[in-house]
Amino acid sequence: MKLSLKAYRINANLTTKEVAEIIGVSDKTIQKWERDQDAFEKANWGSVIKLAKVYGVSVNDLTP
Repeated sequence: MKLSLKAYRINANLTTKEVAEIIGVSDKTIQKWERDQDAFEKANWGSVIKLAKVYGVSVNDLTP
């Protein structure tokens, strides 16, 4: 079973603002991705790759 984006963030001990600053998006974007998988699936591929690196997981872990 895959974890949610929020669970990955919490496991990384980061706030939405910290993640947003690291990958170069707004914290509102991180919040939206955590609430809405469809929105995350439309995210820029570069942001998805950066997010996977921040969380220490593979891109496959983040995507369905």
